[in-house]
Amino acid sequence: MAGRRFKEYFSFTKRERNGIIVLLFLLVTLIIVEKCIDFSSDKEISLMTKDYREKITEFEKSLEEKSFTREKEKKHQTYSSEENAHENHWIIPDSLFYFDPNTITENQLKKLGLSEKQISTFINYRNAGGEFQISTDLLKIYGINEEQFNIIEPYIFIAKKDKKVEKRDKDYKDYTKDFTSIVISLNSCSADSLELIYGIGPAYAERMIKYRELLGGYIHKSQLYEVYGLDSVLIDSIKDQLIIDTSLIRKININEAEYVDLIKHPYLNKYQTQSILKFREIQGEFNDINELIDYNLLPENVFQKIKPYLEK
Repeated sequence: MAGRRFKEYFSFTKRERNGIIVLLFLLVTLIIVEKCIDFSSDKEISLMTKDYREKITEFEKSLEEKSFTREKEKKHQTYSSEENAHENHWIIPDSLFYFDPNTITENQLKKLGLSEKQISTFINYRNAGGEFQISTDLLKIYGINEEQFNIIEPYIFIAKKDKKVEKRDKDYKDYTKDFTSIVISLNSCSADSLELIYGIGPAYAERMIKYRELLGGYIHKSQLYEVYGLDSVLIDSIKDQLIIDTSLIRKININEAEYVDLIKHPYLNKYQTQSILKFREIQGEFNDINELIDYNLLPENVFQKIKPYLEK
C-alpha cells in the first residue's frame, strides 16, 4: 500500500513530462548564457563631457569670487561705519573738568568726549578768529547738540578780557582796606557779596558760586580747594570770614535721579553713574544710601564725599 502511494508521487503524465523537459531546457540555456556573456566592464562610465566639467568648474570659481567680494565689502562697510561713528559722534566722558573753550587743547577736547569732526570744527573756528564770549557759544560748533552741551556746560569757565574787569581785579589786589570784619554765608551768598571779601574778585566769586551749584552746596570749607584756579594761600586767608549752613544743601534723590543729574556732580564719573543706574534697574530702588558701598558701586573715598548729597 505504501509502495503504491510512493510510486504515485513520481509518476507523471505525458503533458507533465513535456513541461519538465522544457523547463530543464530553459534552465540549461540560462546557465550557458550567464557563463558566456560578461556583463561587467572595466571602463568608467562618464555622464559629463570635458566641456561640461570645465563649465561647472568655472561656475564654482565665480561663486567663490563673489563670496570673497561680498565679504570684503561687508568688512569695509563695518570699518567705515565704525570710523564714521568715531569721527562724527561724541561720547560721554569718563570724568569732567573745568576748561576755557578759548584755550582748551585738542587732547583736552578728546577727554571731554568730542568727536574728531567736532574737534576739527572747534579748532578751525578758533583759528579763523572765532571767540567764545559765553558758554552757549559752544552751540555754534557744528555737531555739538544740547544733550552734550548740558553735560559739559557747568564746567565751562571763560576768562574775561574786558579792560574794566582787569582793572577792577588789579584794584582789588592794591586795595588796603581791612575787610576782616565781613562774614559771608557761603551757601546762600551772591557773587557780589563774595567780592566784598578782600582778595576775591569777580572771576573767583563766579567760580565759587558755580562750584557751589555743581556740588549742591558746600559741606565744609576745605571744598574751596577744589574750586578751579582758586589759590590755596587765598583760601587760607579768607576761610575765617566764611560760614557754612549745611541745611541749605541741595540733595539728589538716588532713586529718581537721571543720568544727567548724576554725571554733573563733581564727585561722580561716568562708570560710577552707570553702576548706580544699573543697580537701580535690576534692584528696583535703593533701600539705604549705604548700599552704594555695600554693593561696591562706589569706592570708599568717593562714597564718603558724595553721601551728604544723596537721599532716597
